[in-house]
Amino acid sequence: MHKSSNYDCTFSPTSILFHKFLYTINIIIIILKEVLVYDIHKSLNDSFKNILDTIIIIGIIWILSPVMISLTQTHSDDTVYLVSLCILLPIHFMFHNYGFIYEKNENIDIFDSTSLSCVVVESVILGSRLPSIIQVFSFLFCSSILFFYTPFIVQTIVLKNINYYNYVLFPIIFIILSICIRSISIPLFYVNLFGHAFILFVIPALFVNKHNSKTVLEGPWDISGAPFVQKNTD
Repeated sequence: MHKSSNYDCTFSPTSILFHKFLYTINIIIIILKEVLVYDIHKSLNDSFKNILDTIIIIGIIWILSPVMISLTQTHSDDTVYLVSLCILLPIHFMFHNYGFIYEKNENIDIFDSTSLSCVVVESVILGSRLPSIIQVFSFLFCSSILFFYTPFIVQTIVLKNINYYNYVLFPIIFIILSICIRSISIPLFYVNLFGHAFILFVIPALFVNKHNSKTVLEGPWDISGAPFVQKNTD
């Protein structure tokens, strides 16, 4: 049964400390994004515009939080988790533009819009199951930071110097992700660990092994074959 919402929800000291830490991280990410925007455009007008957009987004989330908390009260937990985790999340994974961080100034296409829309709807659905308005606001605020602000920061760092991403930022992101997953499920933690190891090391090794005998590489997925030498028929 969904709990009734109120602003006076009691939090434990650990929960309060965690919320403060989470808000601090989000504020740092927002400040870093604004610094990068100014560094790219060298314009105070663009920076003020982005700050204003951020304030508007936060205000909209805060105003709509009391409405969102009652959004799925008439639905069971199984229905909410089925729609969000088994339908919307796979669609997000399918249509997400994984090469976005390596592209510069590319407009969002229909696939990116589908991916982002699924993330927004999923965040609203999952956030509506939380017991207090403050928790709903915190969840949606963190979700917006994660899916809208963080990719811009990562993209900017990659385009400036990809080594910073490969050897500094990516390990930090992976460690944070692993810690969060381990706090949820230990088996899922090992799935994430071995999955990353397989994608980062095993697949590239197989790829190199399959293509080390080719003299002409027409595409990344063409079939590997030994060089062909035409015999002299004379």
